[in-house]
Amino acid sequence: MTPTVTDVQIFTAVRALLLAIVPSGVEVFRGEVNRVPEPIGPNFVILTARTRVRLSTPVESWTGTDPTGLTVETSFDVTIQIDVHGPLSADNAAVIVGALHSSWAFDTLAAQDPAVLSPLYCGDPQSMPFVGETQQTEWRYVIDAHFEAKPDLSTPAQFADTLSAQVVMADSG
Repeated sequence: MTPTVTDVQIFTAVRALLLAIVPSGVEVFRGEVNRVPEPIGPNFVILTARTRVRLSTPVESWTGTDPTGLTVETSFDVTIQIDVHGPLSADNAAVIVGALHSSWAFDTLAAQDPAVLSPLYCGDPQSMPFVGETQQTEWRYVIDAHFEAKPDLSTPAQFADTLSAQVVMADSG
């Protein structure tokens, strides 16, 4: 089974949303990638997957004699940790939270692809200084942003479109 909404699509959508919010020149990239140094610029944003919590009971639907068969619809609360680094981190974090709490974020994600992601809510930015690779303390604000993803799954199923019946006598003994 392959989901209709993938992890790559989720991060691509969130990254595009944030690039439309933060000032020009602020890099936005995915975290948890080995052997990748921090960007050269002083201000940047790192996205890290935190949790996926099921929001609904899966709904199954059959597609008749279609070979794809069974479709399972569900929805998840996908939490993305947004680490905002640099001397402008407090300002950038405030702008990100303000945008995520607005209809603008919903409309922007819907314009990208309404089937992929929609914003649910986000927490307030928290100052969490970070010790970088040069052992220097850096400015960092952390935001937990929650998005709804609805990855449908399809699986093949066998169907019969004709039936042949015959009467079989039961023992009466």
